[in-house]
Amino acid sequence: NHALFVADFLGAALTEVGLSVIVPGAPIPLPGAPTAAAVSTDHQTIWVAIGTKDEIVPVTVATGKVGSAVKVGTDPDAIAITPNGSIALVANRGSDTVTPLNTANDQTGTAIPVGTNPSGVAVSQDGSTAYVADSGSASITPITMATGQPGTPIAVAAQPSSVAVAGTTLFVSSRSGTVTTINTSTNLVAGTLPVASPGAIAPGVSGVAYVTSSTGQDLLQLEAGPLRSTGAISVGPSPASVAVAGVRVAFVTDSSSGMLQEISLKTETVVADVPAGSAPSGVVLTAAGP
Repeated sequence: NHALFVADFLGAALTEVGLSVIVPGAPIPLPGAPTAAAVSTDHQTIWVAIGTKDEIVPVTVATGKVGSAVKVGTDPDAIAITPNGSIALVANRGSDTVTPLNTANDQTGTAIPVGTNPSGVAVSQDGSTAYVADSGSASITPITMATGQPGTPIAVAAQPSSVAVAGTTLFVSSRSGTVTTINTSTNLVAGTLPVASPGAIAPGVSGVAYVTSSTGQDLLQLEAGPLRSTGAISVGPSPASVAVAGVRVAFVTDSSSGMLQEISLKTETVVADVPAGSAPSGVVLTAAGP
């Protein structure tokens, strides 16, 4: 039962979109405008951040039921789930912290101090380290998951907004016009690449990542070692988020047109445009694609 869920910021709703037939279902009302979403590793729950209420809510994939809200820090703006599924990490843009949440009992732990205005978070594939994009301090803060302690910030280009782990590489999208790669084995910067207005970034397979470019109205395929762009796919005028299903398909939301775009990675073309709400701002897959 592979499916997509699209978060609609203005519509304050989460909408399921089936993958076998790309048609949206009935929107699931949320308690406020969604600012981030992440799916659990067992694909049974989607955690959605409600920024204006300083909380996250669980949504059961099978039923669409919205569970009880959990208070986190101020203005939660990003969520990542550890590979073993035990912890959800919530980046709180307004309080400069990351809140760990135990997904087994929905209990939060001690907030972890990071840099200014954290707006992205990702976890290394071995689960040992989380990486937080500090958009206000031009840095990435590594967090040792075993202790919950932040490490020495890693300097990157100004306004880092989105991060993704692909293999042993952390890809960092900075709105100032740069994508940076960091080796997760050493936490050292490995490469930089100029990209026009980079936005959301998502991992593909085999160490590849995909990043949206609002100026170019493109979805760029990136490879590390050395960092380079290996393809550009034309998308809508305001790409807001991206999810990748295996090696064949990607999905991009366009916040101005209200569309979800299905993209063939083989032909590098948009193959379907699906209405997805007033201002679709996020997209998550409940299972990996082929």
